[in-house]
Amino acid sequence: MDLNSSNSILNQPISQLQNIGPSAFSKIQKIVPSGTIKDLLLHIPANYHKLTISQELSEQHIGKLVICSVTILRHMRSTNSKIPYKIECTDGNILLYLIFFSRNTSYLNNIFSVNKSLVIKGKLQIFRNEFSFTHPEIMNQKMDKISDIDSVYRLTKDINNKYIQNLIALILDKSPVFPEWINSTHLKKYNFYSWNESLEKIHRPGGIGFQEIESSRR
Repeated sequence: MDLNSSNSILNQPISQLQNIGPSAFSKIQKIVPSGTIKDLLLHIPANYHKLTISQELSEQHIGKLVICSVTILRHMRSTNSKIPYKIECTDGNILLYLIFFSRNTSYLNNIFSVNKSLVIKGKLQIFRNEFSFTHPEIMNQKMDKISDIDSVYRLTKDINNKYIQNLIALILDKSPVFPEWINSTHLKKYNFYSWNESLEKIHRPGGIGFQEIESSRR
C-alpha cells in the first residue's frame, strides 16, 4: 500500500494495511462500517484513562492503572487447574506476580521467559500481602516513549483496544501530512489545530491535559 500519498491513503480499505486478513477486516467493519482508513482515523476514543508510569512500585499505586518495567524471575506452575498460573518478577524494588487464569499457559513461557525484561500495563492489586497484575498487557514501547494517557475505543467481539491502537499508530507513523479540510483563515481565527495535529493529540495524547484533548476533538 502506498503510504506516501495523502490522497491515496485516506480512501483505501483498512485491509490494505499489513497483517489484516479477511476475517480481521470483517470484524473491524463492525466498528468502522465503511472499512476505510479515513473512517478508522475518525473512530475517536470513547474515553481516556490516566496512567501512572512508575520506576518503583509501592502501596500508593494499588488500585491504579500502572505502567512499569519488570524482570521475570520464575514461573510458578500448579498441578491444580483451579489455581491460577503465577509468574514471579521484580521491578527492581519489590517482588510482584503476574496472574493468568487461562487454561492454555504454554505460550507464557515464550512471552515471559526467565531473566527477560518487559514493560507491562495493568491494575496493581495486593492479595495476601503480594503485589500482582492480572493478565497484564505487554507494551511494545520503551518506558520513556509511553504516553501517560490511554485512549479507549469502542470495540466489538474479538477486537481489543490494543489492536485498534496499533492499527491507528501504524497509519499515523507512516503517513504523510494530510490535506487540510478547513481553510487557513478559519484555523487561525478559531485557533484550531491542523488535521494531523488533531489526529495525533486525539489518538496519542501523552503529555497534554484533558482540556487540550477536548480542543483537538472539535
